[in-house]
Amino acid sequence: MAALAVATNNKVLGAAIMAVLDRMPRRERPISTAELAERLVGEETRQVQDAITRIKLAAQSAININREFTAGKVRPLDRVKLALNKKDA
Repeated sequence: MAALAVATNNKVLGAAIMAVLDRMPRRERPISTAELAERLVGEETRQVQDAITRIKLAAQSAININREFTAGKVRPLDRVKLALNKKDA
């Protein structure tokens, strides 16, 4: 059934399978729940996480600009932190 869910991209069937698998002891599960989730919603999850990261970086950049404007001076540590976070993203 998991192969059918992945082949047809049926997320509802995948969720039902996950519910059944979650009730089973980990060692007795016939398939990996992490692998099933990755195959069904992995790309969508990555896209959402990337969008959240971009929003966080934009918000932090705006906060840093506002702090520098309010203080009337550059805050080098904040700039370095933001640059490193952008590099990781």
